[in-house]
Amino acid sequence: MVKDKVVYNKENNLSVLEKCYQNSLEKNIPELVILYGKKLLRIIIRKDSFYKWNIYENILKASIELNLDEYVDMYFDKLNEKFGKLNGKKINILKGMVYESKNKNTEALNIYKNYLGKYPCDPLIRAKIINLKKFLESDINKVIQLLNDHLKEFPLDLESWHELAEIYLKDCLYSYSLYCFEEILLHSPTNLYFILTCAELYYTINQYELSSKYFCLSIKIQNSNLRGLWGIILLNVTRYSNKKTKLLNDNVDVLLTLQCINRLHDLYSKLHIDLLYKNSILDYLDQLRDNFK
Repeated sequence: MVKDKVVYNKENNLSVLEKCYQNSLEKNIPELVILYGKKLLRIIIRKDSFYKWNIYENILKASIELNLDEYVDMYFDKLNEKFGKLNGKKINILKGMVYESKNKNTEALNIYKNYLGKYPCDPLIRAKIINLKKFLESDINKVIQLLNDHLKEFPLDLESWHELAEIYLKDCLYSYSLYCFEEILLHSPTNLYFILTCAELYYTINQYELSSKYFCLSIKIQNSNLRGLWGIILLNVTRYSNKKTKLLNDNVDVLLTLQCINRLHDLYSKLHIDLLYKNSILDYLDQLRDNFK
């Protein structure tokens, strides 16, 4: 097995299987969770241990993710047979997940609501209720209100911030969307996707200075980031194409643009693949360089 990588392994040695299984869980590869989980169960089938039932649970969750209905029924039945009489939280949450996989969303929602009353601060239950309500709710304004209410109580739920940002973005509420994306960046400050999204949104609302700063940040993190390099160039083309006089800070932007043009030209020139329109891109960069000199 290669270190830090999950690969298919044909060995049936217990320690090797356990390592492969654990890595599959950590890397969230449901196909391999099922494969190695089933192999482990064949070895420890007689042991009535927590580890064994934990494997059943993880195989069930992986099967739900892959929509393997036969496996879902099989492994939930095994868990329900063992723990159903206890009527505990975990088995009922799993039952709700099974209902979701079968599109029985109302039944699943009722289970989650029942447990929310007992565990009002459980983020997993809250997240599941929100996801189901979003699916069942036709009024997008109610979904927005639902997410906002949730985030007042759980401001560190980055997935909900992202969902809310995408909803605002779809409705062209760019300033609201930006607020959500910047909340995410407070907790994930080097995430290039969110940095570049903020850069493009500031460009959209004509906040060119802030847009430029975010594009520059993306290039600082990854100096060959094409989206960031092109962003700086297109941003300054928009800003200065119709300007007749240049201020002192304009010269800084021009120098920055020329550096980005040169870096892109270098990156495309060194490509060893036959990229479609490669020569056209290089010609365009040469033309831009002449315009900014």
